[in-house]
Amino acid sequence: MLYLKTLSAVTQNELQAAGQRAMDLAFLHQQQIHMPASFIVLSTALDETVRLNNLKYKIDYILTHAQPEIASSMTNTYSGVRKALLEAKLPPGLETELREMYEQITAPLAIGELVAERPPVRVIMSANRLDDPESNDTIIQNVNSFEELLLALRESWALAYHPTALSVRLRERFPDNRLKIALIVQTMDQSPVSVHAYSSLPQDHKTIYLQVYNGYLDLRDRVIKDYYAISKNGLRIITNELREQTHILERNDAKELALAPLANGKDDKLNKNDLEEVARLTKKAERVLQTPVKVFFTAGETIELLWVNRLGFDVIIGEETSAQTVVTVTETVDPEQRSDDFILAAEQSSEQMPESSANPAPIQPISTPLEMTGVAAKLLNASLRIVRQVVERKYRSMFAETDSLGNISDMVNRLNDANAFSRPVDGALLLQAEEAARSESRISETDYAKTIEEVAFLMTYV
Repeated sequence: MLYLKTLSAVTQNELQAAGQRAMDLAFLHQQQIHMPASFIVLSTALDETVRLNNLKYKIDYILTHAQPEIASSMTNTYSGVRKALLEAKLPPGLETELREMYEQITAPLAIGELVAERPPVRVIMSANRLDDPESNDTIIQNVNSFEELLLALRESWALAYHPTALSVRLRERFPDNRLKIALIVQTMDQSPVSVHAYSSLPQDHKTIYLQVYNGYLDLRDRVIKDYYAISKNGLRIITNELREQTHILERNDAKELALAPLANGKDDKLNKNDLEEVARLTKKAERVLQTPVKVFFTAGETIELLWVNRLGFDVIIGEETSAQTVVTVTETVDPEQRSDDFILAAEQSSEQMPESSANPAPIQPISTPLEMTGVAAKLLNASLRIVRQVVERKYRSMFAETDSLGNISDMVNRLNDANAFSRPVDGALLLQAEEAARSESRISETDYAKTIEEVAFLMTYV
């Protein structure tokens, strides 16, 4: 095939053709890790589409009028490129290859005389540059037919020119002719449980953090999740925060992904063995790729790894290591304004933004003042939840109080007075960081660095 490859056919020198996500998935596939049926649309498919339709000059002309400081200009730029790609003819042979691979990975199972429907697929952008690991806007879910796949293909290519992503490249002076966009097409078999797993955090490289919930993969933070901290050394559950899940993401009668009420949301989503297996696979992914990662899983009869996002900070991979750099901050879009569903382009105006809009922001240095959005807010928030549990447990054990506790600053200050820690902890700073992460407000770079230090210190009491 000219434009498509299976994961097993990808080699280690194909970053430009397959993109970072697909390369990482291929490496992990070689490790015999269970994954959904998938294939890769190589970047040459988009390159040839641009060449065949003489789009290079048109796109270059549109980009010359892009003004990053003017929102309407960036929206018009995106709309112009998107319109051109939606109207473009695909290269000869691409549609045939797509149909063959699509029918192969979605082949329905026959049960007696009954034949099940084809499962939906998701389309995952795989660029030759790092994406924001906390942005899922380059994933289109719930593509229900081959006709929808042809449209999703073009929509995914267009997402590379979304205002946020394009603004970053223009600010970096990243040449458009260096951008390569491949796609991963993957089946979405329904599984009872989904998991987001962090192999490391900037301030804690010895612990794996899991977010666990029922239902289809929630990429817009609309579902309440359980949290677990699991030690890398020994894969022991250190602590957890179990919450009642009130809604579940499922496919309705119209084959749309939608929220539905969930009964028994307090029940455990995964047993101890499954949690430890997810942690083991997360640790393995970090070791194989030699970098901290965020991994997406589904868990049913088997645990399947869906894809991996590189977290963008460095650690020396091993049991006794230390974090070397801090993950960066990018802006995110209100999840309430997003949808996991694929909307047919024919139902949209060519000037309208698609439901899944891109935000593939690369790793950037932290600036002052630091805006607590995107990666920094979510990663720090996850750590602060664990730290608060540590403080509450210490507080209750020392003062035997069972009533509702106050804010973290008051608890830490009282613990400091009782010499509960080997050194005083800055409770006011932790409270400030909690509020900044929760409200996505600003915090100085100095305070952020100090907060990371305090969190790392308290993690030693887990």
